[in-house]
Amino acid sequence: FPHMKAKHIFDAYIQDKQFCFASDIARFNIVYFYGGIYADLGTFFQEDLTPYVDAYDYLFNASAYGFVEISFFGFKKNAPIIRRYL
Repeated sequence: FPHMKAKHIFDAYIQDKQFCFASDIARFNIVYFYGGIYADLGTFFQEDLTPYVDAYDYLFNASAYGFVEISFFGFKKNAPIIRRYL
């Protein structure tokens, strides 16, 4: 990405061979720049999420401790909440 957010962090993870962390930064950038939903492989949805994507600026799953899970999230293109995260 020529305009990747947090590229210095991404590059540090790549250099340190921390590819899982680097992929977190990459997937957040992809959804930030294009909008959409990310879900880990094997995620099963019991209903169509389109109405939620159209109605809300972002979707995510929070753990019992209040942390945002990175296994599922969705944002509208250029959503301010993800820009602050990156």
